[in-house]
Amino acid sequence: MKTYSASLSLLLVVSLVVLGFEAAFASSKEFKPSIVPSGHASLGARRLTNENNNQDRTNTRTTSTSIFDNRNSNRNSNSNTSPPQQQNIPKASSPPEPFSDSNVGQDSIEQFGNDVHKVLVHLRGEEYDPTVDAKFHAAKRPTFAVTWNHDMWDAHTSRWRFVDAFLYWHHSALAKRIVPQMTVLMTWSVISMWISKSKVIPLSNINLPMTSLSLISGFVASLLALRCNQGLDRMLEARRAFGKVVFYSRDLASTIRHEVYPLAPQTSLKLARHLSIFCWLLKNFLRGTKMNGDDEDLIRTMLPSKADADFVLVQRKKPVAVTMRLRQAMHELCQHCNISTADELSIDMTIQALDESIMLTERIVASPIPPLFTTHAGRLLCFYLFFLPLALHGSGPSLSWMGSFVTILAVGYAMLGLDEISYLMEQPFKVSPLYHLCKKAMRDVADQFCLTAPNLDARENHDYKPIVPPYWTHDIGHHDTFEVLCNHTGIT
Repeated sequence: MKTYSASLSLLLVVSLVVLGFEAAFASSKEFKPSIVPSGHASLGARRLTNENNNQDRTNTRTTSTSIFDNRNSNRNSNSNTSPPQQQNIPKASSPPEPFSDSNVGQDSIEQFGNDVHKVLVHLRGEEYDPTVDAKFHAAKRPTFAVTWNHDMWDAHTSRWRFVDAFLYWHHSALAKRIVPQMTVLMTWSVISMWISKSKVIPLSNINLPMTSLSLISGFVASLLALRCNQGLDRMLEARRAFGKVVFYSRDLASTIRHEVYPLAPQTSLKLARHLSIFCWLLKNFLRGTKMNGDDEDLIRTMLPSKADADFVLVQRKKPVAVTMRLRQAMHELCQHCNISTADELSIDMTIQALDESIMLTERIVASPIPPLFTTHAGRLLCFYLFFLPLALHGSGPSLSWMGSFVTILAVGYAMLGLDEISYLMEQPFKVSPLYHLCKKAMRDVADQFCLTAPNLDARENHDYKPIVPPYWTHDIGHHDTFEVLCNHTGIT
C-alpha cells in the first residue's frame, strides 16, 4: 500500500513537471525571437510575416465597408448616442466638397446659366448644323437633319406635298448627291445608243433582249429594298439610343438638383456642367474630330477648372470621362453626405444607362451592314445599268431614241436614289439632328438648376414670378418656348 501511494505521488510530481515544461515551451515559442543568418530568411519568419499580412488584409476588409454601410453608420451615429471611440465619424450636417478648386472662384447657378447661354448663342449658335452637308439645309422640304416642329409636320402632311415635291425637285438633297452617278449613266447611254446606231464593233453586235435583262432587275430591286430596310433600322436604333442620352441627362440633372445640391452645391454644379456637355462630347465621338474639331472652346467654357477641362480633353473617349467623373463624385458624396439608398441607386442606374448609350451608339458606328452584301448589290446594279441602254435600244422600234433616254433617266434615278439613301442611313449619325438634340439636352440640364419652381404651399407664392433663363433662344425645332408667353404677358 505504501508502494502504491509512493508511485502515485511520483506520477503526480512527474505530471506537474511535464505540464510546467509544456507551458514554458509554449510561451517561449510564442515570444522567442528568431535568429536569421545573414543572407537567408527562416521559414518561421516568412510564415510569421504572411500571417501578419493576412491579418492586416482581414482587418482592412473588416474596416473598409461599402458606401451603404458608411451611410448607415453615419445615420446611426447621428440618431443614437455614439461611444467615445466613434466621435470622429463625419456628420452629414456639414458635408465636405470633394471637388473644390482653389484656383477657381465659387460657382453659382447664375454663372452656370450664363455659360450655357454663351455656348448656345455664341459658340454653337448656328441655325443649322454646320457639320452636316449644306445640301440638306438648302432643301425646301423638311429634312431629317433637324428636329421638327409643328409647322414642319403640317407641311409634311399637307395635300400639296406632291406639288411641292415636283416644284422643288432641283432643291432635293438626294438629287444633288446622285448628280455624278446620273451624269455618268446618261453619258454612257448616249454613247451606247450612238454606237448601236453607227454599227461600231464590238458593242453593235451585242443583242441583249430586255426580257433577259429584266430577270436581273428583280434581284437588284430586292437587294436595294433590303438594304434600305436595314439602313432604316440602324437609323431608328441610333435615334432611339441618342434620345435616351437626352432623357437620362435631364433625369440625372433633376435628381442632382433636388437631392444633392442642398448637401453639396459646388459639387452639384460641377456635375451639372459635366452633364451639360455630355451630348456634345458624344456627338463629337460619333462623328469624329475631322468634322467637329475637338470642342475645346465648349469644354473650357463649361468646365472653368483647368484640371477638369484638361482631363476631359486628353481622354480617348471623352463621354466615358464624364461618366467616370460622375461615379467618382457620387462615391465621394455617398461617403460623406446623407444620401438615401433610393437616390443612390437611382443615380447609379442612370449613370449606367448613359454608359450603355455610349456602347449602343459606338456599336452602330463600328459595325456597318456587311460589306459583302453591299458590294454584291452594287455590282449587280452597275451591271444592270451598263447594259440597260443597249437592251432598250435593241428592243425594236417600240421605243424611240428619246423614249429610251427618258426610261433610262427614270430607272437610273430610282435605283441610284435607293442606293444613295441606303448608304446615308447606314451611318445615321452623319445626317441625324444631333446638333439640335445636343442643344435641347443642354437646355434641359440647365433648366433643372436655373428654373425656380413655385412653392408647394400656395400661401407662400404671392410674390412668385417666373424667371426666363438667358439661354432660351429660338432655333430650328425649338418651339413652344416660354419667351412667347413672356412677350404676351409682359413678364420680365
